[in-house]
Amino acid sequence: WNWRCGQTKVRSVHKILSDANVKIAGLWLQDWGGVRNTSIGIERVWWNWRLDETHYEDWDALREDVGRQGTQLMTYINPFLMESASEKGTLYRHAEQNNYMVRNVRDEVYKLGSEPGVTFGLLDLSNPGCVQWIEDVIVDMLEKTGAMAWMADFGEYLPFDAKLHSGELPLEVHNRYPEDWAEVNRRALRRAGLEDKAFFWSRSASLKSPTYTPLFWLGDQLVSWDGQDGIKSAVMALLQSGLSGLTLQHSDIGGYTATPGRVRTPELLMRWMELSAFSDAIYRTHQGNRPHHNAQPWNTPELVAHLKTCVDIHVALKPYKLELMREAQTSGLPLTRAMLIYYPYDVVASNLATQFLIGRDILVAPVLDKKTAHVHVYLPPGDVWLDAWTTQQAPVQPDSQSSEDGGRGVWVTVDAPLGWPVVFIRKAAGKTAISASGALRDLAMARGGVPAAKRRVRPMDPVDRIVLGLT
Repeated sequence: WNWRCGQTKVRSVHKILSDANVKIAGLWLQDWGGVRNTSIGIERVWWNWRLDETHYEDWDALREDVGRQGTQLMTYINPFLMESASEKGTLYRHAEQNNYMVRNVRDEVYKLGSEPGVTFGLLDLSNPGCVQWIEDVIVDMLEKTGAMAWMADFGEYLPFDAKLHSGELPLEVHNRYPEDWAEVNRRALRRAGLEDKAFFWSRSASLKSPTYTPLFWLGDQLVSWDGQDGIKSAVMALLQSGLSGLTLQHSDIGGYTATPGRVRTPELLMRWMELSAFSDAIYRTHQGNRPHHNAQPWNTPELVAHLKTCVDIHVALKPYKLELMREAQTSGLPLTRAMLIYYPYDVVASNLATQFLIGRDILVAPVLDKKTAHVHVYLPPGDVWLDAWTTQQAPVQPDSQSSEDGGRGVWVTVDAPLGWPVVFIRKAAGKTAISASGALRDLAMARGGVPAAKRRVRPMDPVDRIVLGLT
């Protein structure tokens, strides 16, 4: 879970969730290096990569206390250094003095900015001295904080008009920079003796990034329902990145970017929780860039209870996802898979970006629209599909074969009240997938059973198909 709010708030939220029996593997504390107020009225973290002992006055005690409950601390770093005359600019000044940042045509630090009055420089990873130095900084972070995971953010910002230590053209290096940044983090992980214990995750990527980065995430979606940069785009990005060799992915649950007039609603957060419980390699929340405007998982008893449900789903799928992670390592197949991987000649399945497969055997159709309590699902041909919650067989559309063989593809409409995502399993599924489906039914029984009146699976109304343009 992510917080940018200091030690007191972290302890408070951890207690709320622990008391509700929410399983917490780690606390991702992006603000470990301190926070600052901005001119646009939101808090941002300092990019100085040293523990802020005024913001976290007793970090070690916090780590030990949550550790006794099986929770690790996680941190954050990126390849920028923020300029400041205060102690928060210590690393910037060191890098400036040693020519460790990319430079402009005037041979000065190439200063970038995200808001009025704030400037920062980008590390020049073509400089061997810079590479060794920032690697030392990351190792120091791990040793002093005891972090067992961290976000290695950014990597895509190298300006095309910059000057590099190596003399190479930035245009030649731009797409290599994410690989170089990931490699630095991987070496730091190894040097800290944590390669088999800890991990980091990256936002940017290029051809060789999976060589170094064990996990990726999708960047900063809007806190919205739209398909351009909201929850729908997260599904699209998961599928596209999986086809591009990024096998293990996840998103900021609930989205990240709030803007004036657009904030994260409880409904959006809850539906995103459901999506990520199935689609993501790890289950990670984010407060977003405007935490006080956004719904947060710990805000209300209803949200906490929903979070627990979705975390339990994610944990129930662990054996199946571990099997898929091993498969990803050997074959390159992603954990979350586009339908076209297995149904490339089906014109409907191969164009879908509103549902997906987990491995070969489990099909998920998340709710991606507000004020919606059902979804339309396309069940591809040649397979018989069962509702994973109830084992109810979905309607089939027979052809020359018997309906037991699946027949042609069919659209169905499935009820999806909050807390009951739409999940199907192939009748011919493998052993681990069948066990995962059984674990979901055990969870359903522990919750009092699936609400039968709100869980119908029925052929899609032909009129709906015409209106929605579905073939």
